[in-house]
Amino acid sequence: MGVVIGVVLLIAALFVGVLVLKLTWFLLGSLVVGLFIGVIARAVLPGRQDVGWLRTLGAGLGGSMGGGLLASALHLGGLMSFGLSVAVAVALVAWLTGPKAPRLP
Repeated sequence: MGVVIGVVLLIAALFVGVLVLKLTWFLLGSLVVGLFIGVIARAVLPGRQDVGWLRTLGAGLGGSMGGGLLASALHLGGLMSFGLSVAVAVALVAWLTGPKAPRLP
């Protein structure tokens, strides 16, 4: 009986370990993709943005999730999903930089 319980616990530990490993790789991949999309969003916007890398990452993650959800709801493919993700991230970076007051001479 003790051997059966040990085998069941070992299988359960392996299963949980695989799930944790998949979740870790998913989160790391999401961070990399979010940063990449955030950098693209900053490059698309004209002028200089006073946004640090953490806000760029946040805008990229938000754009990635928002664009992905919108593309999924509209049943669009991978390239359109990427485009929507960048567009949402551009909007988020623009929102984070706020309105710029014109400088007086």
